[in-house]
Amino acid sequence: MKENSIFAFLERNNNDRLKNRYFFLPVYMYLPQKKTPPPHAQKWTLYKRWQVFAPLGLLLTGFGLCLFSEATYQMHSGVSTFRWVLLGIISLIVFNGGLVFFGEAIKCRALYEMRRSFKRYLKKRIKAKNKTTPKPGTKS
Repeated sequence: MKENSIFAFLERNNNDRLKNRYFFLPVYMYLPQKKTPPPHAQKWTLYKRWQVFAPLGLLLTGFGLCLFSEATYQMHSGVSTFRWVLLGIISLIVFNGGLVFFGEAIKCRALYEMRRSFKRYLKKRIKAKNKTTPKPGTKS
């Protein structure tokens, strides 16, 4: 190895790298790896989320209203203030949670329909393009 050659610096660095035993490991070995989730923990599709969230949202909304009516009944029947206020707060939490779930269901269904119509549009467009372009080997 000549010290005055152009590649002397590169050769010297390569020899230093050979001493480091971790040099040969690729960079991706140091990056955190994505672990595939177990089958029960995989992401739900938009359609599945809509199927679960819509009834759950309606159920929680109705249950929250029932709790609220029970709280107002207890308020007018003379039960202790702490009890009907606590029940009223719980009813508002349940009612708002139901609205959140139902709103999420509406969002999931809208995204599902939008993606579905876009896929149909692309299929029609590809089919129309394939009809208009001549096949190779045929005269147009």
